[in-house]
Amino acid sequence: MELVTVAISLPAVFALAFKAGIFAYIRLLHVHSPQARIYLYFLFVLAVQNIVEISHFYNLARGVMPHFEITAFYAFGILALALFFHLSLSFASSDFANIKARLVLAFVYLYAIILEVLLIFTPWLISDFTRMTYTVTRVPGPLYSAFEVFAFSISLGVICLLAYAATRQDTTQKRLKAKLMLAAIIPMILVVTGVLALLHFGVKRFNASLIYPFATTYFLSVTAYAIHQHRLFDIGFLVPWSKVRKRKTAFYGRIRAMIAEIADLGSVREAVHRLADTLRCPVALVSTGKPVLAVAGGALLWAGFALCRR
Repeated sequence: MELVTVAISLPAVFALAFKAGIFAYIRLLHVHSPQARIYLYFLFVLAVQNIVEISHFYNLARGVMPHFEITAFYAFGILALALFFHLSLSFASSDFANIKARLVLAFVYLYAIILEVLLIFTPWLISDFTRMTYTVTRVPGPLYSAFEVFAFSISLGVICLLAYAATRQDTTQKRLKAKLMLAAIIPMILVVTGVLALLHFGVKRFNASLIYPFATTYFLSVTAYAIHQHRLFDIGFLVPWSKVRKRKTAFYGRIRAMIAEIADLGSVREAVHRLADTLRCPVALVSTGKPVLAVAGGALLWAGFALCRR
């Protein structure tokens, strides 16, 4: 039994170690944007969840019912959902002075605080805990549906916010960030909503302890990349039928064709014109001896540019 318990706790241990690595990576980058701060809070809350999850497995192995650990797991889970929504809203709107955004955030955090009070001080949200084979599950109280509504609403709201940001944000960088976030949340949303739905209908055979740490770690990894890197990979390139893939595939094809032809061109001017046709933009070849050696694609005005000298 103890070996099985240790094996089940390994995903939480690995997830906690990976979160420590993400934290060290973020500290090295020295990024201090509002998104980065919200992300760090979210990272901390999920790390604490891993710690109490490991502690709960340890107590179960000793034959002790981990009431404190499971209550803490749910408490930090409620806070994580609120921060999850806050982080997603930061991707959809950078204007937190907007009265609508502030009201929505205030409502979400107020709802979360009410759930925390009900969880910690009353039996109305969760009345008790019962042991499964290798873990523990909750016995719902009369107001447990308030938590279910909160979790499902946050999940739906996050998807809507990121879908909006992926198509409506004003810069390509912001749209790419939202697309990456949207791809990152899919496993986590499926686990959270799936477990809640199964528990709602009385199905207790599925153990989220093995999958949830991996889903959150994947989400945190992709989100860390989206927040803290300036050159982002467009997730649309991985979708075979997407416009992004078609456009970039055609562009890479033109680049390969130009590289194959450039050795056979008769002059520098022809090479510059071929490059301008490939890139579909004005091109000028400049040198220290002469301001402009060759131009193509409507770049004649560049001939008047002065050379920069140190």
